[in-house]
Amino acid sequence: MTAPATIPFVKMNGLGNDFVVLDAIRQAVSLTPAQVRAIADRHFGVGCDQLLLVEPAPRADIDFRYRIFNADGGEVEQCGNGARCFVRAELIGALADKRRIREQIGYAEAQKKKYAQIQDILRGEVEAGRPVYYRLSEIDVERADVERRIVGLKTELARADAQLVDLVGEAPDTAPPEIQVAHWDGGALSLQATRIADAGVAITKAGVREGKAAFGPNFGVSFTYMQRENGIDATGTPFAGDDWFAAGVTVSVPLWAPVNQSPRLRAARARQEGAELSYQAVYRDARERLTSLMAEHGAATRNIALFDQKAKALDATIAALRRNYEAGNGDYAQVLDAEIAKLTLASEVSAERANAIAHAAHFNSELVTP
Repeated sequence: MTAPATIPFVKMNGLGNDFVVLDAIRQAVSLTPAQVRAIADRHFGVGCDQLLLVEPAPRADIDFRYRIFNADGGEVEQCGNGARCFVRAELIGALADKRRIREQIGYAEAQKKKYAQIQDILRGEVEAGRPVYYRLSEIDVERADVERRIVGLKTELARADAQLVDLVGEAPDTAPPEIQVAHWDGGALSLQATRIADAGVAITKAGVREGKAAFGPNFGVSFTYMQRENGIDATGTPFAGDDWFAAGVTVSVPLWAPVNQSPRLRAARARQEGAELSYQAVYRDARERLTSLMAEHGAATRNIALFDQKAKALDATIAALRRNYEAGNGDYAQVLDAEIAKLTLASEVSAERANAIAHAAHFNSELVTP
């Protein structure tokens, strides 16, 4: 496996089975049976029933392909439960994206209607002789921007539906589950990636112990018990049966160990040092990723709160503008402008909410599942 200790992965659980999923589309991954066994080991590795390796599609009409490995390192043809876990993760992402797109289309359609209302108002003012040509031109440009955004969003929606059809055979409108950031105590072994790196360290330590053992003497003890029944010897003379017992101790000293085993021990120690350095590097990388994801999730959450505050302030402004208009002191176009601004805020909230869910999902995927 290319740089095994630094490859991101996802741990999934479903129907009593757990799986490790590796993305070989965005990175080069090559697994040997021994490496699969090391990852699947529940004492020294991440621990899993099966490993799923997602690879680039062999044909243009296929999104991807995946291979399945049992915990013993052998490759199998199919696993319904593992496939279900992987498809579930893809499905949640597609549903979240689809919800964001549909909400933003709805807000943009509402904005387009309000721009049409403003245009009608301004045309009436032009006919009344008021100099509002410049504002009317601005509204034309802004409405054209909204229409282009709707076209782009509908294209995104078609792609999201196509992805859903590929995954589950249909394009449902089901809302994705809300995902919260899991608690991380800061421990290295609470992270999936460092669990794998720690397993690599344990393997190299075993190699050092094996290398040291080659220098020591070998001891052996043997015991032999024989029983002879009554019988007649070659001369025809009868004899009585008897029992006898023998024991032996052997000691072998590897006189040539310093010559033969020293290079192997040095290599084993070098591998251990490399694995320990890799462990520290993996932990630093994972900690940086989690810190970044947490910061991005926090920023998205704060933006949502900020946009909500602005929306409440706009509600108050809209109410005031509406009262002025009803009292004959204001322009209804100002009310519509404020409502368009609120729809823009709502669209931003949809995007930030999708970001928050995505960041939380990626953060949680780094942690060891209890």
